This record gives sequence, structure tokens and C-alpha cells, in this order.
Amino acid sequence: MLTCGSYGTLTVTVTTTKNDHSVAWGTGKVSSPRLLGIPVSFSGTITDLTTGAVLGSFFQAKGHGMHRRATVTCTSPPETGTAADLGITGVNPTDTIEFDFSAQVVIKQH
Repeated sequence: MLTCGSYGTLTVTVTTTKNDHSVAWGTGKVSSPRLLGIPVSFSGTITDLTTGAVLGSFFQAKGHGMHRRATVTCTSPPETGTAADLGITGVNPTDTIEFDFSAQVVIKQH
């Protein structure tokens, strides 16, 4: 499930590939309404909610394709769990950790 701007909350099916490095850049399909999402960039943050410390963040942009097209921000609901459950080391294993994810996506009618 992703929330994508004015499109609201959508159930997205993503393409798969055997190449681990390209799976994140596959297209996402929505059956109702029939839409195709082409990711342009991804970002995320890992935060220790117990201490308020940001443990890490990332941003990855796709080459030069599609950057001139209009995009919409799609976000997933935050994932939370204990540091131990999520395999986060270097903090108290009982601390509550939150992972936030978003993507800039070109939406096309499918």
C-alpha cells in the first residue's frame, strides 16, 4: 500500500527481476484505477523513536530518464519494531525503531 498524492492510497504490484540491483527500479501497477508508476527516486529514514536519534537515511535517484516528467510523492506507512526485531545494532535492543519510505513516481494511465 502506498499513498500517492491526489491518487490516495493504492495497492501496488511491482515487477520482479533476477538482478538485485534493478528490482527497485521496476514499474508498479495498480489495477483499479489502471495506473502504471515509474519510480524516479527513493528516500528513507531510520529513526530511534525512544531516543529521537536519526540512525540513518538514504536517497537514490534513477539515471537521467523521466526527470522532466511530472511526479507524485508516494509514501508507505511507517514500519516500526524493536531494534532487536529489525536487526538494528548499536542501540538498545528494546528501543522502538521507525523506518519511513517515500518515492517520487511518474504516474501513467495503463
